[in-house]
Amino acid sequence: MNARVGRCWSCGADPGGDFLCRQCGRIQPPDPSVDFFTLLNLPLSPHPAHTEMDNRYREIQQTIHPDRFTTASPLEQQFSMQQVVRLNEAYQTLGNALQCANYLLSLLGGVEDFGERHHDAGFLMGVMELRETLEEAETRQNVDELDALRREIDHRIRQEETSCGQALQALAGGNDLARQEAATHLNRWRYYQRFQEEVERVEERLLG
Repeated sequence: MNARVGRCWSCGADPGGDFLCRQCGRIQPPDPSVDFFTLLNLPLSPHPAHTEMDNRYREIQQTIHPDRFTTASPLEQQFSMQQVVRLNEAYQTLGNALQCANYLLSLLGGVEDFGERHHDAGFLMGVMELRETLEEAETRQNVDELDALRREIDHRIRQEETSCGQALQALAGGNDLARQEAATHLNRWRYYQRFQEEVERVEERLLG
């Protein structure tokens, strides 16, 4: 399963990369050096295959679930809970497109807030225009304008997600020049996502 490295805490043997030691069958503690993609046996990608990820998640859950260790030692029960917490964190992170891209960039050595400090003038002007549109629609209580704005933000999110994904694929392939591009698109994507949530909150207030 390639989920951990090192020696078994119980028998001292090589656990074989599994959650359970192949020699003695004891559950192993989580290894923080193992990244989420390796944990779920997925290739480095901003768009992991969800069916494969779901199947892998269920398979691991059956192996490490605390219900299997109710009669085990307190230490093994603790390891089971820790493994489940880490597995859930990996599954939730890689299952969310924005979080997955952010995690992958970090894993590849990117600086997460790089793009936040390097937005170009055109992007900043566009942001100001979007915010003015939101404020005007809210003042006029115009739900149709808000709906149009939400669709526009959806479109921009998809564009940034695509561009970020392409840059991350290039970076994972060894093109270090794509690092800045990936960070910039990721931070624009993150901004649009937050703005979209703000638009939806305004819509809810007007329709509520």
